[in-house]
Amino acid sequence: MVNSQQLPAQEPLEPTASLLWPLWDLSAPIVQGFGDNAEFYKRFGQNGHNGIDIAVAMQPVKAMSDGVIRFAGNGAEEPLMGNAAGECILLVHPDGLQSGYAHLHSIFVEAGNTVKAGDVIAISGNTGATTGYHLHAEVLGYPLDLKNGYFGRIDPLPLLGM
Repeated sequence: MVNSQQLPAQEPLEPTASLLWPLWDLSAPIVQGFGDNAEFYKRFGQNGHNGIDIAVAMQPVKAMSDGVIRFAGNGAEEPLMGNAAGECILLVHPDGLQSGYAHLHSIFVEAGNTVKAGDVIAISGNTGATTGYHLHAEVLGYPLDLKNGYFGRIDPLPLLGM
């Protein structure tokens, strides 16, 4: 569900990595990493999990980097996200990378909005194909290689400086 409210007021934030902003409270654990559970994801034509799952419930979600919102809404309406993503956001960054945020409870942006690194763009949730509340975060490579075994996704942790 897209919330038409304005973005909450933000303090200027300094990125801690050269490319992407840490989008969650780092005390929240990653419960499924990129590439994990290869056997489970084989049935979906993937080599493993295509993002990272962070154990947060109903927490603010921050933009990883500056960019323009490509899509905000139900993933069934965006082929790069899909029905399993539930309520989700796809953000295009100036370098061509895209970041995806899935299973959201509330969305504070709309397609075409410009955001800065660290802006709160959503609240994490439990929509789409989930087993509980969490944030699924992913990065789509540039150029996009949909046949890389992860539907174009790349491991976001090195880009986050982790």
